[in-house]
Amino acid sequence: MGYSIGIDLGTTNSVACVWRRGTVETIPIDGRATMPSALSVRPDGALLVGQSAKKRAELEPEQSITSAKRYIGDGKTQWQIGNKIYTPMDAAATVLKQLKTAAEKYLGESVSEAVITVPAYFNNNQKRDTKLAGEAAGFKVLQLLPEPTAAAISYGLDRGKDQTLLVYDLGGGTFDVSVLSVKGNRFQAIAVDGDFNLGGDDFDLVLVEYLISILKRRSQFDLESFLDKSKTKGLGTPHEILVAKQRLKEAAEKAKIELSQSNRTQITIPEILGVALDEGITIDTYNRLIAPLVDRTITKTRAVLKASKLNPDDIDRVILVGGSTRNKLVRSRIAETIKDPFISDRVDEVVAQGAAIVAGGLSSPEEDIVPIEFHNITPFSLGVCAYRGDDRSRLINSIIIPKNSPVPCVKSKPYQLRTRKNQNNQLDVYMLQGESEDPAQCLILGKYIFSNITHVLGIPARIEIEYGYDRSGIITVSATEKSTGKTLPLTIEAIPDSPNDMSWLTGNIDSQDNVQSPYTVHAGQQRIPGAITDQYGNALGSQYDLVANNAFDDCLIAVLHLYTGENFDFKLPESALKEKGFKIHRWTSVPTINDFARVLDESCQLWVISNTTQLLNAQHLQEIRNFFDSGRGLYIWGDNDPYYADANYVSNGIFGCGMHGNAAGDQVLKPQNKPDSSGAGFISHLITTGLEYLYEGVTVATVQSNHQLQPLVYGSANNIVTSIYDQDGKRAIIDGGFTRLFYKWDTAGTGRYIKNAAGWLVNYERFWR
Repeated sequence: MGYSIGIDLGTTNSVACVWRRGTVETIPIDGRATMPSALSVRPDGALLVGQSAKKRAELEPEQSITSAKRYIGDGKTQWQIGNKIYTPMDAAATVLKQLKTAAEKYLGESVSEAVITVPAYFNNNQKRDTKLAGEAAGFKVLQLLPEPTAAAISYGLDRGKDQTLLVYDLGGGTFDVSVLSVKGNRFQAIAVDGDFNLGGDDFDLVLVEYLISILKRRSQFDLESFLDKSKTKGLGTPHEILVAKQRLKEAAEKAKIELSQSNRTQITIPEILGVALDEGITIDTYNRLIAPLVDRTITKTRAVLKASKLNPDDIDRVILVGGSTRNKLVRSRIAETIKDPFISDRVDEVVAQGAAIVAGGLSSPEEDIVPIEFHNITPFSLGVCAYRGDDRSRLINSIIIPKNSPVPCVKSKPYQLRTRKNQNNQLDVYMLQGESEDPAQCLILGKYIFSNITHVLGIPARIEIEYGYDRSGIITVSATEKSTGKTLPLTIEAIPDSPNDMSWLTGNIDSQDNVQSPYTVHAGQQRIPGAITDQYGNALGSQYDLVANNAFDDCLIAVLHLYTGENFDFKLPESALKEKGFKIHRWTSVPTINDFARVLDESCQLWVISNTTQLLNAQHLQEIRNFFDSGRGLYIWGDNDPYYADANYVSNGIFGCGMHGNAAGDQVLKPQNKPDSSGAGFISHLITTGLEYLYEGVTVATVQSNHQLQPLVYGSANNIVTSIYDQDGKRAIIDGGFTRLFYKWDTAGTGRYIKNAAGWLVNYERFWR
């Protein structure tokens, strides 16, 4: 029967172990317990892996790959060696295949299954590519196991008591810190933290920089430009520069190892780009150089204790894992922060040993395997990029699975999406990793496109998005349409450029080409930058329209035009709305209930333009209430007294509030940019942008608003002129004369306002929680 092995796939070194005859054995590779995670290609095409590759990398760095684990899952790093392109996943697969070969040689049997460890702080892309690398190497990957959990299993399996462990894992390229509870053979992760860009390689780098500063004083060359490929001209050939960098790195790594056992070491390089180096390094100098890096690990350690809601005294044992924990400063800082750590003489092997125990239990080749029960947690929060439900002016990271949730797990949240008629309605889900509500502070893990979403006129589609973690920490994504119960088809799309660059994402969402986002580039901004305004404070120029032309070619506006007096022919408003693609159905007298209901059924919003006398009845009001409750927009216009009879009838019937004013109230005002004396400031909210610079003449009428209505425009006496409603996917504007629908049209900028207002009422924001 074949064996299953445990593998610690490290940044600088890798280890393989196996459970056999009731104990864990480390598989020797070229007579060593560890194998360098390096590969190199000789001129004849022969592939070297491990120790021989590491030695050759010093002389032929262009033909070699080291520390590939640092780049796995980034989707962009690659190396060209000869005619072949290697990705980090290819490099990892090559190392894993060499470990598989060594294990089969040692055990004398085939090895087809493995548990591979990963940093607890690895994200989904890194875990996915690690698993794929294992499969490419010929393994059935039984599980990906967090390195701290593996270390805790190796340490705590036979200790015979319940305990709380803190695992401090400082490897060659990554740092993890975890708190785990051990009860018998049950291992429960409580909290994790870490940094997958911090490890022994960084310790080497700060020493290299120190050596460069010494060489710089003795050389005509600015050797500091080693760290910048754009500044190496004149230093030597590209090959010579790469060799020099590699020799410095090897010297720094050797000094690091020696300083873990002594207080002084000598670094000697007879010649490096024509300069000799012979420098003594004391432990005090070295500690001073690496102290900021060690401080970063201590900050993370304190954070994980806080997340665990534990004090240092609650920790029974601190376990050090990884070759970099041999450093004296690391050990002393851990002792100061928590307590004296447990120091094993096999810190390089403990992770692979724990993985071997788990591998043995999962495959059960022998009866004496110890059953292990372990429960991991999520190292990050996972969210989706969506608009805020209460403020559609900005995107947020809407978290679905919080950090430190148990694994495996499945969690979901409902979201809303405005669909469009005659379109292949789809939802673009951008998965975010991170704790910040600001998407710019998060990592974008992937783009998931859900299609074939059902369109219902005026009503947002309600989509339940579900994230899940399997036992290996690999993420699953799905979405269900609530109205039909169907699971939506899914396409996964690669993320362009750098995953940390949010500019392409926000640009894509605001683009006119995005069928779910009809607003132009300025949509979502708090203020339009550099706007030139007229005497009333209105932004000039069509570029300040917040709605793209023809964006609403499938939208019908029903206009209940009850005031048809002098100067009000609606031609200019209608022309402005048609420019954006709206179709208009306008009644100039009270329609029958059947006709009213029929047109409303086809419309995306209703405008009620009030007269001096109430003309609507209770049946009309009920149809309007049903229309509004279905999620479609409502615009209620009633100018200064006495033109708000039906406006008040509708607003009182739905919102419990009305307007009052007087015929002498017309004024033209600039926006109030400061809070008024009563503390009620101008609240910008319309079209998710803020309309401080899209103002026009207003009539001093007061909306007597309840707590559901938000003031939008104030008059000269600090009275609210216009209010908005934006809750539960429903939107309304109660306009007490803010718009100049029938005169002062050109001077007051009303055209732009009503186009933007109509766009806001359609409620086509892409996606929100």
